[in-house]
Amino acid sequence: MTDESATMGGQTPTQAPRRGRARRLLDVIDERLGIGALGYAVPEHANSLAWSLGGVTAAAFGLLVVSGILLVQFYSPTPETANQSVRGIVTDLWGGSVLRGVHFWASQAMYVAAALHLIRVFVTGSFKRPREGNWLIGVALFALITLALFTGTVLKWDQEGFEALGHNVEIGDLLGGPGSGFPPSSRIKCRSLCESTVRMW
Repeated sequence: MTDESATMGGQTPTQAPRRGRARRLLDVIDERLGIGALGYAVPEHANSLAWSLGGVTAAAFGLLVVSGILLVQFYSPTPETANQSVRGIVTDLWGGSVLRGVHFWASQAMYVAAALHLIRVFVTGSFKRPREGNWLIGVALFALITLALFTGTVLKWDQEGFEALGHNVEIGDLLGGPGSGFPPSSRIKCRSLCESTVRMW
């Protein structure tokens, strides 16, 4: 056995430190998420919009967080006053119309960019090993984006908002078991709120 083969990083095998459980766990996570693979020079083909859609989605999310925090300061979360507070933001608050426009268009951009990003990842096969974990996280995040888009529609409690909620409740009724996220009491409450809102208008 030569000196070179008998040593490992300048140490003999008996002297080489054993890797702890935490290090092995991090290695497993890194293997699945491919975090360590980020330490490479960006290839030329990745310097394009198609390969930057994840960044576009993240930028849109940042805009949504900032504009959402500002908007919620003036939003009233009760069905009776929600729509009026949104109207007040647009008409009475200085820069409110621009702020709400930024929030709205950032939400649309985030949804579209995330969808295109998932399509690009699937078409180019970037979801394959060792990045299956990233793919599953991305699909789960897209589901959350879709849910957030729906709740954002309902929060303004206008015609579109309560119709969207009503349709969702009806879909829950049709699905039966899978639609049990809307218990009967919430379905009745939703219908009564929708009817009362129609009467108010």
